Amino acid sequence: MVFDASAKPAPLANSINECMFTGPSLQPLLWDILIRARMTPNLLLADIQKAFLQIGVKETDRDAFRFLFEIDGKEEHFRFARLPFGVEASPFLLGATLGYHLEQQPTRFEETVTALKENTYVDNIMKTGSDTDDLRKFKEESSIILEDAKLPIHKWESNIACLEDENMPNPSKILGHVWDKQEDTLEFEAATMPENQPITKRSILSRLGRVYDPLGMVSPTMAEGKNIFRDACEERKGWNAEVSESLKRKWIKWNNQMKNVKVPRAITKKSDVIEGIQLHLFADASNLACCAATVAVVEHKSGTVKDEEDELTKMQRRLRKAKDDAWKRWKREYVHSLLESQRVNNKVVEAPQIGDVVLVVGEEKNRGEWKKGKVLRQVRGKDGYTIDKSSH
Repeated sequence: MVFDASAKPAPLANSINECMFTGPSLQPLLWDILIRARMTPNLLLADIQKAFLQIGVKETDRDAFRFLFEIDGKEEHFRFARLPFGVEASPFLLGATLGYHLEQQPTRFEETVTALKENTYVDNIMKTGSDTDDLRKFKEESSIILEDAKLPIHKWESNIACLEDENMPNPSKILGHVWDKQEDTLEFEAATMPENQPITKRSILSRLGRVYDPLGMVSPTMAEGKNIFRDACEERKGWNAEVSESLKRKWIKWNNQMKNVKVPRAITKKSDVIEGIQLHLFADASNLACCAATVAVVEHKSGTVKDEEDELTKMQRRLRKAKDDAWKRWKREYVHSLLESQRVNNKVVEAPQIGDVVLVVGEEKNRGEWKKGKVLRQVRGKDGYTIDKSSH
């Protein structure tokens, strides 16, 4: 049962959530947990069984959770005696209860307690590591710790079969991301656009808002979709008015190329015992968007960096080759086509202006090898013709 604490008896009335102190956020950042899940070869997940319902509500506070229920045609008043779903303060109360209980544990559980504090998101528990015995130890000790608080753990899942509970489904999920435990991959699922839906600012924004991608696996694609929404806003039409035909074509094309994306869950899958991970961040910006890319340098216990060629290295080589090929093609085809176009059209060419980039005729037969120059100043001769002085 979910308690709709955001319901209002009238449009101008306040809901229970609006009147309730929600408390500070005690949960670790979702992005931090997902990043840690990718930094080790093995992963162990679990769930606290009926976590909210294991926490009682004080007698003096139960009137805030009153609800109506019809029994045999008669309206009855009830109150929640346990912490309900749907109340904004519930995550704080659960986090505070867990935090208090973890602080009471003996020092022999210190390592497990630290892992629970860092990687528990609401009622989801996670442990990362490279050693199977360490993960098994965490599973046993965390079960003892939380069972003592009447918070039983169930649904143990892992890419290591011996640590899993029986009859667990595959693929599973890691905080909303699809996780194939056998292939050990994470998948972004692209939702399909409803057919025959009018393309308006409202429908575009709704479509963009439904994309769940906290790891940014499709960020470059999303930047293009957001740019289309910005263009729709600049048309200054109503929220329910259809956008222009050109934007419709762009939006349909963008939606059609949205596909499911799979990436390896662990970036250190083939590594030995990890001593440390360095993150190197590169960022850039243009008139349309900002972008950032992060390279993880994994340090082994031997002190050397992973020597196997990973996907990032392959991608870097492909990009360098594509850049070189594009530059060679530009020199071979584009420059030549400009000269041929001038010859065929036989047009009178005006003298280049200061700041123009020009091609300096050389002795090489291949025009693609001619140097380029930039006009710095002009000198007019006695015959009226202008001589351009350039640097190259």
